[in-house]
Amino acid sequence: MQPATIHNHVYYRCGFNAQEQALYPDLTHPRTVYLREDIVCKALDQWIARAFASDRLTATIEALAHASAAASTAETRTPEQTQARQAIKNCERRLARYQAALEAGADPTVVTQWINDAQRDKETAQRIHTADTE
Repeated sequence: MQPATIHNHVYYRCGFNAQEQALYPDLTHPRTVYLREDIVCKALDQWIARAFASDRLTATIEALAHASAAASTAETRTPEQTQARQAIKNCERRLARYQAALEAGADPTVVTQWINDAQRDKETAQRIHTADTE
């Protein structure tokens, strides 16, 4: 989501373009969704106030402590792992686009080469990612 100011109000804008549609063909999503910041923040403030109300304070603190402990013991990623993970995601997006192009009638010979390139790039990134996690 990205911020956008419209008529002196700040909105959070979620855009859903053709590339994302190719990645999630079964997802029904409007082209653009706008949420006014003041409305979102009001609801968020109310939720936080309830979470820290005196009758829920102990449970909230315990939940926060548990989440903090879980986060501190979570596996941290090296920059190489992060880069490899992003490369894998990019390859998966490319493959989804290429599949959509095939379904739309693109030349199979050309798209096959694109798919092969993306698969090779993905396999390379997966080897890097796996090597860093061992």
